[in-house]
Amino acid sequence: MIKLADIAKLAHVSKSAASLALNDKPGVSEATRQRVKAIVADSGYKPLRQKSVTKQFDLIAIKSSNIITDDFSQQAFFQKMLGLFANEINHFQARLNIMTLTVEEFKSGKFPLSGEGAILIGTDLSAQTINLVEHVQPNLVIIDTSLPTENKNFVTMDSFQGSYQAAKYLANQGFQRFGYISSKIRIHNFDERRRGFEAGLAATGHMLDLDNVCSFSPIVPHPKSEEINGLIHRRNLPDVFFCEDDYMAIELLKICQKHRISVPRDVAIMGFDDINEDQLVYPEISSVHVPIREMVLQTLTTLTKLVSGELTANVKIHVQTRIIERQSTSVNK
Repeated sequence: MIKLADIAKLAHVSKSAASLALNDKPGVSEATRQRVKAIVADSGYKPLRQKSVTKQFDLIAIKSSNIITDDFSQQAFFQKMLGLFANEINHFQARLNIMTLTVEEFKSGKFPLSGEGAILIGTDLSAQTINLVEHVQPNLVIIDTSLPTENKNFVTMDSFQGSYQAAKYLANQGFQRFGYISSKIRIHNFDERRRGFEAGLAATGHMLDLDNVCSFSPIVPHPKSEEINGLIHRRNLPDVFFCEDDYMAIELLKICQKHRISVPRDVAIMGFDDINEDQLVYPEISSVHVPIREMVLQTLTTLTKLVSGELTANVKIHVQTRIIERQSTSVNK
């Protein structure tokens, strides 16, 4: 009878690499994965033991008029998050049932939860809505927010730490006057970014230039330029703008280019989230990298422990971020 070692030998890979390929785990190239699977199909090899799916989880997005809109899954941040959930769920021997509902639909029970536990995208949800979901499914982990007053399981990025480090990085670059682009929509993560940035500036002996603080939409790729044209026309620009997310940073870059303001020579720009689009513009945007994969893994790990009874106390996990330096902040002032 053919064994895994024989499959590995035929594919010219190690036994461990063959196992990774067969189980769709990371660590081997796609070419190797397909070669191993083709050999398996031709040989009739049957694994001695096959891991079966033992759990089902629900992934819930409650729609709002702010961030989680009908097309939220097309936003770069959430598109990556949902893709990572789809990729990683198999490693937890589980299936994921994804649903996007309004609060009214959820209350009506039109789409009842069927999993042993649930993941709730909490980005812009109130404590009241989170409590509503938890009442239906107590085995709940909320991703992308952390409400300090709530005793629940949260997994999110450390927004305070990320913007605190961004302020220190920009100060160390030699910038002296700091502008700030905030979101018109206020959520916990954005509030933490404002707090962290101001704390970072204070730690380096600086403060915000309040004449250069303004706000616009955090999710619309092409918001109306008049939202910040007032700043541009004043020509009394700061050395650098810090933006609460990358969509705002990219739009600010476009408006600067429209008005022949050189970035970073005339004004530098930094964002938050490190979405792929940051590298599709020129100059490329410096940003705070959010490790979404780690957030996803921590969420699935926490929910698995919660369902199994291994987790006996609620946890709040804040995944650390890091600075990504690109051309938009490369000039010392």
